[in-house]
Amino acid sequence: MDSCQKCKHAAQIKYLDNQLCNSCFTRLVERRISKYLRLHSSIKKNDSLLVVGELCHSILKDILKDLPVKINIIPEADEYHKNSAIKIKAKKLKAKIVIPWTMDHESHHFIKNFIEKKKPTFLGINKPFIKLFYPITDQEAQILAKIKNVKYKPLKEDSYTKMFVMLENKYVSVRYAFASSVKEFSRIFK
Repeated sequence: MDSCQKCKHAAQIKYLDNQLCNSCFTRLVERRISKYLRLHSSIKKNDSLLVVGELCHSILKDILKDLPVKINIIPEADEYHKNSAIKIKAKKLKAKIVIPWTMDHESHHFIKNFIEKKKPTFLGINKPFIKLFYPITDQEAQILAKIKNVKYKPLKEDSYTKMFVMLENKYVSVRYAFASSVKEFSRIFK
């Protein structure tokens, strides 16, 4: 394989026509997540966080290394944004809930609700939840989990995800374009 485009070490990852080593890929993704948290999250000193999944915990630890926060971890489950047990536990701990919600989750949620003619209530910045992986794709989260050697539960494959894969094969950056459109729609729907 070629050398990393950033640091010239041996590249292990080919992603979106870029050759990157593991550390440069991790740094790139963590920087995007960190910027998103800085702009859109309300994590402050001495906050209590209920973190869903190992990957969320690993990334949050790396990003918030100097910020004193109390972190409680729970395993990843399906439909965690609808899981009332998570909300009850967070209320008991007086914690903010951090979930592994990617831009693919956001797009999937939007398109599914749009086609089924339901109001997408979970779009955009949602108060009880901090969508940690909002600025990255599910594929990037899977690569990150592999690098960090932790578990990550990707978005379940259904007709909507297959549609996005088909579009991605035809138009390279359609996920990013669609995600930014969903962000605009979420402002309109609120």
